[in-house]
Amino acid sequence: MNGQLGYGIFDSRTQPVKVEFPRPEKPVGICCGFRHSVVLMESGVFYVWGRSMSNVLKSRKNDDHIIYEDQGVPRKVSLPGKRKAVEICGCTACFAIRADDNTLWVMGLTEYDQNFHIFPVQVCKHNFDNEDSK
Repeated sequence: MNGQLGYGIFDSRTQPVKVEFPRPEKPVGICCGFRHSVVLMESGVFYVWGRSMSNVLKSRKNDDHIIYEDQGVPRKVSLPGKRKAVEICGCTACFAIRADDNTLWVMGLTEYDQNFHIFPVQVCKHNFDNEDSK
């Protein structure tokens, strides 16, 4: 296990366990990957945990491939500036975040450099309200 259950112990469970978040944060979305989990809060911040989601460097190979420690409890993440996350979605090793200004951000393992990005990386800005883009 890589901490993706979020309760601080790196083992398997057959029964549900409660994951704690600071009050008065209210969860409004969740996505789970193969070895990580993400919860979006009403305030526009999100919490990440699981494989390589901590901000503690574990190893560096050839100065190119960076690996971080597994995160066993939720770690709070905010988008840069005054942006707020409004939507999240995930897959096996990464997840995407849409901000309130329609910028798109990613975290996790990327195909491009095979590094785990533990902070949001901006991918693009898209006008989701534009009829021509549908």
